Amino acid sequence: MKYQSDLCTIIDCPPQSSANIQRLAYRFVFSPICSKSFIPQGKKSPQRVNKAANDTARCSLLGLSMFTTEAKAISRYKYLKKMIRNIDKTIGTHLATGTIEPKHGLVTEPNGHGHYDLFEYKNIDLSSDFAIILDLIGV
Repeated sequence: MKYQSDLCTIIDCPPQSSANIQRLAYRFVFSPICSKSFIPQGKKSPQRVNKAANDTARCSLLGLSMFTTEAKAISRYKYLKKMIRNIDKTIGTHLATGTIEPKHGLVTEPNGHGHYDLFEYKNIDLSSDFAIILDLIGV
């Protein structure tokens, strides 16, 4: 797994319920799409992992956040934009879509907001598997 040395310090990470499946994904990215758009928040800001409330939250920070639908991704972006100043500099300025394949890694079950995590296998680069569909600046 990518980031295995971090994942193994957290109980049940990735969660045992994670699976190798094919699923449509929506993700916040920077334009143009590059590997910078596919770094988990816990790797961008390791202190967030240490400050997380529990192992579930710590683990999620080491996965790539994805959404099941465009509408759910936009809704979450709008919420984050109200809560976090300069969110576009942290998570991205655009919405992209792609298909997660079993070869990419393990996927968690989506929550009620359509969010799920992808825990990537080593040597995976998703930047060529996603395409920008929307500029999020105006949302």
